[in-house]
Amino acid sequence: MGDVPRRGGLTQNAPKHAKTRLPEKRIHIQIDKKVQYFDGVVPEVWQFQIGAYPPAQNWLKVRKGRILQPEDIRHYQSICQALRETLSVMTEIEMEIARHGGWPLRKIASQGPSL
Repeated sequence: MGDVPRRGGLTQNAPKHAKTRLPEKRIHIQIDKKVQYFDGVVPEVWQFQIGAYPPAQNWLKVRKGRILQPEDIRHYQSICQALRETLSVMTEIEMEIARHGGWPLRKIASQGPSL
């Protein structure tokens, strides 16, 4: 599970706020006066947006003041992993589009339907 974000020093306290240290691939969460973190969150995942919605950021933001249970932590790790895989698939799709002459896909459309 090398690509799954790991948590560091998380306790049963509620997060006050989250911020990222992108070079370290860490999402720091301030809980009381302690700073704890999710480790291994790459900048592309933290900054990824669906429309104007950044899921990795907003998921933590809406839980501000709430105690993160172990299942919450696992769910956040799953979200980050899904976003990373989505970015990978998007890259593959973009490369395939470029390979076929860009958008719109003229080369494929001119060949007619394939059966």
